[in-house]
Amino acid sequence: MLKLIKRSGWPFSYDITNYHGIQPSQFEWTQDDNKFSGVTVYFDHNHLGGVKDNRTGLGFLLDYFDNSKDRLSFLKQGFKSNNEKLKFLLNGFRKSNKDRLSFLWLSESRAIEGKVHKHVLKNRDLFFDCYDAIFVHDREMIEKDNRFRYLPNGSNKHWVTDCGIHKKNKLISMINSGKRMCEGHLLRNKITASLKDKVDLFGLTYNPIERKEEGLNEYMFSIALENARYRTYITEKILDCFATGTIPIYLGAPDIGDYFNEDGIIKWTDDFDIGQLSEDLYYSKMDAIEDNFERCMKIVPSEDMLYEEMIKCGL
Repeated sequence: MLKLIKRSGWPFSYDITNYHGIQPSQFEWTQDDNKFSGVTVYFDHNHLGGVKDNRTGLGFLLDYFDNSKDRLSFLKQGFKSNNEKLKFLLNGFRKSNKDRLSFLWLSESRAIEGKVHKHVLKNRDLFFDCYDAIFVHDREMIEKDNRFRYLPNGSNKHWVTDCGIHKKNKLISMINSGKRMCEGHLLRNKITASLKDKVDLFGLTYNPIERKEEGLNEYMFSIALENARYRTYITEKILDCFATGTIPIYLGAPDIGDYFNEDGIIKWTDDFDIGQLSEDLYYSKMDAIEDNFERCMKIVPSEDMLYEEMIKCGL
């Protein structure tokens, strides 16, 4: 069935996908536009670099949908409501790919693409008419409509490649790119500013590093704050800690304990005291550190899971 598949958009426009060195096993079909041409995968975002054709990002469609400059032209075309306009746009996408199967994957967090997720949920009947399947990582969407199919978010696997429970000789680090795209980014920046004299900081606006391992391998603890906090949204921010034998000081998915050993995770709170961290505390949690490392290594990239889910849909 590989010959029927076409890859479209991020993260498949990267040679090694979004895992910075971890190559999904099934994805020969993501690398050759000319060879595979039967399926298009649309995404919920189009702001990331490397996308050959960002019209495969649903954000593009919805920006058009909400653009006030287009309202007059749509009125002239006889649309009586936004619902009719959205249906027209979706059908346009569908008709332009009538010989392909079309899938939608909401792989980004609510914090970054909440507008898109709300559109899809509110107008889901139209979207289900347009796509052969819609994959989401947000359990709340599935609970509201079981036609949504579960698939983990993008970056559901560690990014670091030098994996192992490394020898530790430093206490605590924090890695922060300094982005300001959502409330989670702003909170991370605020916390970073408050800790600048208490932790070793790394990131584009602090102490640039080429590889995340430089800010993790030697550290017993590292502060890991997700962009959003809801069930099942788990990303490389905590997984890179597990993959290097570092204990995360974590703010993120409330159900993290369903997937990892919570004895190897320390929860971040507003009044968190870094003074409680010590070498003795780290080594007292070694069983959990090893457990979380093993669990992390077994994670299947969501791209591979997407491939398997599309097979189930009848490819």
